[in-house]
Amino acid sequence: MVTRALRIVVVSEDRQHLRDCFDFFVACGYEVETRCDSIYRESDSPEKKDVLIYDYDGSQTTISHNNLFKIAVIPAEKPDLVQKAISEAADDVVLKPVTPAKLLVRVRAAAAILEARVAVSQQYGRNPRNAYPSEGAFLGTLQYTIEQIAVHGHCVCTTLFAVSNTKSERYREWLASLEATALPDSRIFELSGNRVAVVTPASSPDQVTLWAADQMAQASVRDTSHADVSPLSISGSFVSTRNESSTSEQVSLLLTDRLNLAQSLGEGLLVDDSLENQWLPPQPTGSIFEGMTAQDIMQPTTVRLNASDSVQNALENMRLWNAEIAPVFQADDTPCGLIRTDDLVEIEDKHQAIGRYCLPNIPQVRCDSTFDEFVALFSSHDSSWLQVFRDGTPVGVIHCDDLTSMNTPVMVSLP
Repeated sequence: MVTRALRIVVVSEDRQHLRDCFDFFVACGYEVETRCDSIYRESDSPEKKDVLIYDYDGSQTTISHNNLFKIAVIPAEKPDLVQKAISEAADDVVLKPVTPAKLLVRVRAAAAILEARVAVSQQYGRNPRNAYPSEGAFLGTLQYTIEQIAVHGHCVCTTLFAVSNTKSERYREWLASLEATALPDSRIFELSGNRVAVVTPASSPDQVTLWAADQMAQASVRDTSHADVSPLSISGSFVSTRNESSTSEQVSLLLTDRLNLAQSLGEGLLVDDSLENQWLPPQPTGSIFEGMTAQDIMQPTTVRLNASDSVQNALENMRLWNAEIAPVFQADDTPCGLIRTDDLVEIEDKHQAIGRYCLPNIPQVRCDSTFDEFVALFSSHDSSWLQVFRDGTPVGVIHCDDLTSMNTPVMVSLP
């Protein structure tokens, strides 16, 4: 396999949308084909494509495209089509209105997932294009939840189980019990890496907490009558969000952060906030940074540390939340810089306080700062990092390399 630019095909009956996508993705360095049609016929393409972006209205004939990462674009007034698109093998779902920049985030995510599938297939001899068909459905379900929670403000819980042995009969019995006892409207997905995810809408997270605890307790009962049978061991991480005193917009952002934790287990999907479709004006001008704000390109920070924390505790906290970098604060809530996991690992005495090892003098920008406003701070402050704040609270970071990577195509090693 050789490294090449991702090959994208966009199918829509909206000619303006096709023109916008073609101009935008070509400007970003991708190989792009557009089809003014209601359905994609794979046999018409002279070469194999990697990503299919298509308008889905629920009436198309179902055709399997196992060699494509499929992104379904669904009318906002028809949210019921989300589940149908997922059941028909869509890997990702996006609600209209969409812009090419909004789709770019999904395309970059698709590249990471496709390459991960190839790596899995090389290691285990599985189909590289369709190794875990429910993985895309899991991501699509969570993404749809994020896009809808700002409207409905309901409580959604995700339980992620790590399983020691998925080949045993005991595992199949446990999975059957999981399906039989799951709360109403739950969706269960078997993921790569011996993981099972359960997405549950609930009136209270306590409902799901008790159910998840029961499932782990049942799995911990070991059959000692057969010494040659590997025991089944289950562990779980619980992701939830409440809407008791928060606004629905705050809940949406909170769930996005919680999903970052779910992604740390290997899915690699990038998720935008509820304003993602406002990245660019409807008519792209050629630069993907046109109309961008700091929050559009930042990496969300999921951990906040104290300067007095020990290196050991900080490392454990950052690894728990899969954080590569985190803001650090003094006792009086004064920010004192950023700390990186790589730097903490190299410190020999893990009992020292982390305050002295921070990256100091990191420029701070508002989350609504425009591209022209924040990009100049890299050179004026001689810093590779910027820290993004919303209402005085740190919400993310921007590395100078992020700007370079967004403006260049994702190069992939795919068959």
